[in-house]
Parts: sequence; C-alpha cells; structure tokens
Amino acid sequence: MTACHKQCQAVPGLALGPILAIHPAASGALARGPPACGDNPGVTAYVALLRGVNVGGRNRVPMDELRSLAIDLGATAVQSHLQSGNLIFCHSAQDALELACKFEQALAEQQSVEVRCLVWDRDELTAAIRDNPFPEHTGAGSRLLVHFLNQEPTAELRADHDPTNLDPQTIRLGHKVIYQWCPDGVLAAPTVGPFVERHWRIPVTARNWNTVARLQELLATL
Repeated sequence: MTACHKQCQAVPGLALGPILAIHPAASGALARGPPACGDNPGVTAYVALLRGVNVGGRNRVPMDELRSLAIDLGATAVQSHLQSGNLIFCHSAQDALELACKFEQALAEQQSVEVRCLVWDRDELTAAIRDNPFPEHTGAGSRLLVHFLNQEPTAELRADHDPTNLDPQTIRLGHKVIYQWCPDGVLAAPTVGPFVERHWRIPVTARNWNTVARLQELLATL
C-alpha cells in the first residue's frame, strides 16, 4: 500500500474502490472515448506527471498500459506524451490530489510500481507557463526546467529552506512550481528536486520547457 493510498483512505468520503483491469481497447497515443472536456460541463482537462518512470530501466510503465489505466479510472480523451509518464485527459473529478492518489494506487496494484504522481489542471499549467520568469531562455528549452509541486509550501518552510539559495541567479519560485535555468546543462545544475523533498516534504517532478510547452498544446486540443 502506498503512502498516498494510506492518505487517501483517511480522507472522509473518499472511496477508492477496486482498481479495474487494464483496458484492452486503448492503443496508440490517443485512446478515444466520449467527447473531450470542452463539450462536457463539469469535466476538467488535466495533465498527470509521473516521477521517475522508464528511467535507466527502472519503474517501467508502458504508455499504452498507462493510458488504459487512466481510462479505467474514469478518464476520457486520454493522450500520452513521450515515455516519461505524461498524460493528458479529461475527468469529472474536481480534486487533483485525490486523483493523483488514485493513479498512484492503481500503478502500485497493477504495475507493481510505486512512484509519485502529480496532477495539474489546464488553468494551472497555463498560469505556470505565463508566469515563467526566464522567457529569454525558452529557445533553449532543454536547459530550462519546471519543477512541479503537488501543493504550496508554508511561508515558514519557504523562508527557512529557500531553494533559490542554491543559485539565486538561476532559480525562481512560482505558485506550486519552481523554475530553473541550467546554463551549463541539467547535469551541472543544482539539484532542486531532492532539496525540496528533503526540506519541504512535498512531492516534486521536473519537466523541461519543451515538454511543458507541448503538454500545453495537447491540453488545448481537449
């Protein structure tokens, strides 16, 4: 049982219920279903970001099975991008944290993979792109990172453990996001993610700007 699953079980009124088997009909980058979000009042466009899947042979999750898993959890218009665990979909759920918990539980039960999942809605992703403090570096998108958080830290945590102190010139804080410019490449840059998880105790996963921009394009199609 994942830590998130335990947390979900403690939420009043949240019933995860059984996780269904992999949906056999989902294949290709787009698993077609009912109309997309824009045609359905009360349905939200989301992006799910899995952390650390299909990296160095660890935590292998085929994207077709991940799309099928999303369908079994009630998602529609499901698309995946790259092999690093990025899903675009529509869902009637209004609580992104709850939805992330369901993804984590299903991955643990169906794939025997325990990874964190962050779920953001379309408006949140649009705001993160709009508020980018390094617009001059978007042309080198592979060296511009966006670290996504599943919640905001407290003001006290931000003050006591400020990740911008790792490199004040290249790291900026946003709402549920940390921006990082890596002029000498990602491998040479300060490790923001481990710092945040160690001190803030908040799940974080990073994507480069090229991936973030593509996810926004895909969300715009829903």
